[in-house]
Amino acid sequence: MFIALLFAVNLTYKHTLWKFDRSKYADVLDSLNQIKDSTDILYISSSSNYFHPITDKVGYTVSGFIDKQFPQLRVNAINKGYMHAGAFYSVLENIPKSSPIKTVVVCVNMRSFGAFWLYSETETAYSQMELMMNTNYPLIFRRLLLSLDYYDNVSKKEREKQFKTAWRQDTLIFPKYKINANIIELDSMCVCKGGYKTVKDEPDNDKLNFKCNIIKAFAYTLDTVNNIRFKQFDKIIDLAKKRNWNLVFNILPEDIDKATIMVGDVIPYILDKNVKIFIEKYKNSRALIIDNHRLSNGSCFYEKYPTEHYTTEGKKKLAGVVASELRKIYPDKKYKPIKYINELDTNKTTFKYDSLVYLDKNKRFSSMFKINSLFAFKNNLDSAKVVYTPLNEITSDSALFVVEYVNKNNIYSWKMFPLKAFKKNNSKRIFTVPIPKILDSNDQIRMYFWNAGNENVSLLNPYVYINSKTNKKIKQ
Repeated sequence: MFIALLFAVNLTYKHTLWKFDRSKYADVLDSLNQIKDSTDILYISSSSNYFHPITDKVGYTVSGFIDKQFPQLRVNAINKGYMHAGAFYSVLENIPKSSPIKTVVVCVNMRSFGAFWLYSETETAYSQMELMMNTNYPLIFRRLLLSLDYYDNVSKKEREKQFKTAWRQDTLIFPKYKINANIIELDSMCVCKGGYKTVKDEPDNDKLNFKCNIIKAFAYTLDTVNNIRFKQFDKIIDLAKKRNWNLVFNILPEDIDKATIMVGDVIPYILDKNVKIFIEKYKNSRALIIDNHRLSNGSCFYEKYPTEHYTTEGKKKLAGVVASELRKIYPDKKYKPIKYINELDTNKTTFKYDSLVYLDKNKRFSSMFKINSLFAFKNNLDSAKVVYTPLNEITSDSALFVVEYVNKNNIYSWKMFPLKAFKKNNSKRIFTVPIPKILDSNDQIRMYFWNAGNENVSLLNPYVYINSKTNKKIKQ
């Protein structure tokens, strides 16, 4: 009698209030219901798939660019801000067995292993979501547990205590960098070493905040035993095996260029180390691992704090690599590789940026011209002529052209040239910058426009022409 009553109540709830609770607490189920019967490859991620700069009026997605490369396959996405492996598992568990989905691409965001994300204030909402999507319970029982606070219901203040405690307890020991400190101590050390100032000698809070945030996001010790993310990825692997899915772990690109400029190469070193730990743990699993964490340079990112939010070209580049790897799973399917800007062209001495370079607070960097050091050495490259036409008068000292030198150990030196300092030459502005001396065959020179201030900058048809030393023979 009780079982019959429970069945009746559950059925009534399913056809009445469940759809409202589902939309409120587990809205990704609505997204899943829309695509579950029309998808071959599911791309599941946090906001990195869909976030875009305001200059992108279309709203391109990484999954959309992957879909374009496989005309015979249907690629769709489930994505939500701050979603992580635990929530990914809940979504995947709700895919019906009748669904045509055969391949799941799971995005691996290395920031999600850190304390700030593990104890984020969004965890309460995701804990509710995971409860309302738990297929082990009848729908009405899930709602009952929700009303009884049977989930990780922690206040914002308590979450802050949790991640700050974790920062104090996580001691980083890297003799190479003479570091033996917890994350809060490391943050204080780095801030004291490099307080940033604007050209007007005022505190540059944007840069300082980026520096602090990138330390707190990536400076952590990755524990494969106690970090809950690994338990969540383990469950995804087990589910994929049970459902006989092809599983892909897509390690997302990080803004290593900017991290190195702001903090030095210690953060990239820690990130490399943690990525290696992740790959080592799962290299013998059924998952195909695509390591993209060093795929993109600074021009592929557009926000002034650490995120995995990419420009359109950054998304194309990531989608191109993922699609290329998916060919291992679908060797017989038609494949049309996507075209994206190759920012390293060692066969030309002229580089044209976009016909219109628009830089504001949402997009700080233009695309980046890279010169291979061997090419520079053989052709005796001496200086670069920079040509552009400003569409607005540039009055800020923070609109810059940057010439950057980086060697194989990611050690930078750079010079910055304020755009307003150069006089007009008719409608165009032209100036010459020196090219740094090349020290090693693996070194690189990078050149780009950077808007470090709040004034919008519009440049028409900017390009760089490289000059060579005419009075010196080319060395072979």
